Amino acid sequence: MSRLLIVDDEEANLQELSEILGSEYELYTASSGVAAIDTAERILPDLILLDILMPEMSGFEAISALKESEATRDIPVVFITGYTNAENMDIGLKYGAVDCIGKPFIPSIIKHRVQNYVQMINHFRELQANKEKNREAEEAQRNSNMLKNILNTIDAMIYVTVPDTGELLFVNENMKRHFNIKNEYIGRFCYQIFQRGLTKRCSFCPCHQLDKEPDTPVVWTERNPLTGRVYRNTDSYIEWPGGKTAHLQYSVDVTELINTKEQAVNANEAKNRFLATMSHEIRTPMNAILGITEIQLHNETLPLTVQEGLVKIHDAGYTLLHIINDMLDLSKIEAGKMNVNPVKYDVPSLINDAVHLNILRLGSKPISFQLEVDEKIPSELYGDELRIKQILNNLLSNAFKYTERGVIALSVMAGLSPNQSEVELILRVSDTGQGMTETQIENLFEEYTQFGIAASQKNEGVGLGMSIVQRLVNMMNGRITVESEPGV
Repeated sequence: MSRLLIVDDEEANLQELSEILGSEYELYTASSGVAAIDTAERILPDLILLDILMPEMSGFEAISALKESEATRDIPVVFITGYTNAENMDIGLKYGAVDCIGKPFIPSIIKHRVQNYVQMINHFRELQANKEKNREAEEAQRNSNMLKNILNTIDAMIYVTVPDTGELLFVNENMKRHFNIKNEYIGRFCYQIFQRGLTKRCSFCPCHQLDKEPDTPVVWTERNPLTGRVYRNTDSYIEWPGGKTAHLQYSVDVTELINTKEQAVNANEAKNRFLATMSHEIRTPMNAILGITEIQLHNETLPLTVQEGLVKIHDAGYTLLHIINDMLDLSKIEAGKMNVNPVKYDVPSLINDAVHLNILRLGSKPISFQLEVDEKIPSELYGDELRIKQILNNLLSNAFKYTERGVIALSVMAGLSPNQSEVELILRVSDTGQGMTETQIENLFEEYTQFGIAASQKNEGVGLGMSIVQRLVNMMNGRITVESEPGV
């Protein structure tokens, strides 16, 4: 129902007009110009019937104030006057009125003229509303086309659906080509186009999870039954043009990546099997060679030249056996088959075995070996004795290998772990060897890395020792650090 505001300083006129128009409109009245302005701004009527001759503020002054207000300037005003001469009509129209109604009132004329104005107002508003709707629709269409163009340029497969039903709203060109979609897809459902033999939304549809957590994208992998290929999908809810929520899937074909990964895994497993087999096949004759040479080295009747040859054979065999063990250990670590087996172990025995094994490397070198053991270390600790001994042997062997003279020191201490609940074994090896540059320190734990005098003048090992040490330390939740300067 349309709203009318009737303004007249005479109560009789207000009463008469209310009786003529009251059954068809929602009526409001005001008896002065000031009251008319206040009421108009409050109720925003569809039409104002405004008397011209009023005390304090005339109708001309009132309409001027109404036209100056942004809230009321577009409300149509019809003047009510007993002076319907041409001059008053002309003045009223200049102030912005749309018409004048004369007094005394003729009910039929009042009704028809007000009805015509209200119809014109409603028609105008309908046109404005339709114009706004068309503008919004055009804007939404422009945004939709822009979004679709962007989605078509992305190097991935993308489709958009209604979340509750799976009805397709959009499929980008990459996905059309990949799934050979040539017919119209709008109005059809994603499970009809991209799956096989389904009559309803998939049980594995990511929208089930998105309904629970709409702000968290769902990332998953599927092997599609139509193409037989593997896809990495990312699903999320977005605002689609028009203001509705839509489900978008971003899909990447990762079949080749998966196949390459599987081939790499198979190749790595084949390498591990080969290394395990070869290490066994080489170790058996190598142990025989080492055993025979050790026996012969105890034969003091052999000529000096033969003894020297046997020493070289023994050293070379021991080096080769060490390389085989390193390669096999690295292979196990890479395959995830190297396990830590913690047991109680005797700390003095571990230190004694490692020191005696490496002290033999001194030979005739002018080197002083220093051992410092913290007396507060418990005699027994809990850990993987074999791997700890392997770490210590590698550190000491490198010290003896890279030091020609001076001092090699081993410090063994104990401390509390960060959570104060465990004892940490702290091993520190120092030497007066050639030292390392910052670049060499950065590359120290890389596989097959050697440098310095030992790398250029000796042929011991293949550079796996420190890489294995670091990985073993990490497996036991430890830390390894290096400090060195060239020539220091």
